Amino acid sequence: MFKKLQRRIRNIFITGLLITLPIALTYFILQFLFKNLDALSPVFTKILIDMGAPIPEGYRIPALGLVIT
Repeated sequence: MFKKLQRRIRNIFITGLLITLPIALTYFILQFLFKNLDALSPVFTKILIDMGAPIPEGYRIPALGLVIT
């Protein structure tokens, strides 16, 4: 009986890991992308200014990382 309970608890634990790990991995990947793409805002602003967009120098595009992600 103890072996059966132990096996059931192990299966529940493994199932929990299989559910939690992809969610956590997705969260960290999106967080990484958001931070790094948001840091590229000055580059995109410079490109837009070079293309003739009426944007003041040094302007940051808010939530650019969120939009691209």
